[in-house]
Formats: sequence, C-alpha cells, structure tokens
Amino acid sequence: MFICLSSLTSSKKIYYDVTPAKYVTGLITEKGICEASEKGLKGLFK
Repeated sequence: MFICLSSLTSSKKIYYDVTPAKYVTGLITEKGICEASEKGLKGLFK
C-alpha cells in the first residue's frame, strides 16, 4: 500500500499494488534494497 500526502492539499490518496508475488524479486524500504524474501528482510534489520 502506498499513501500519498500532498503538502498542497488536505487530501490523502491511498494506492494498492496488486502485482502477483511471483513477479516481485526485490523490496525497497527505508533501510535499503533487499531480496523479496524473509532472509532478505532479516538482513536489513539486523
């Protein structure tokens, strides 16, 4: 889910990504980029 908050308006827009999981190979987080797996996520948050 993506949430867009515009500083120009008081509105909030919520977006959902419906890409099938088999096509997701990586994740971008506030901690960095990792493989789309439990092992990849654990590596970012050590």
